[in-house]
Amino acid sequence: MNCFSPSPVCLALLLLALLAAYGESPPATAPAAAPWSDQDEVLFQLREVIKYEQERQQLEQATAEQLQTQAPRQ
Repeated sequence: MNCFSPSPVCLALLLLALLAAYGESPPATAPAAAPWSDQDEVLFQLREVIKYEQERQQLEQATAEQLQTQAPRQ
């Protein structure tokens, strides 16, 4: 695997590493009026990208499984 190319797997691994480096998100009980710091915004965006990538991979896996079961037997 060449992580110099922008493959989704490499991107997900990079984002997971960045997320782990920043630690946990701020508590959910923070007041709504409190502004987000740049770090909070980065963490939010990373989580959204990771969530999207996981959903995309699950959909891709389900599609592959469905195509395998629908393939005509020879």
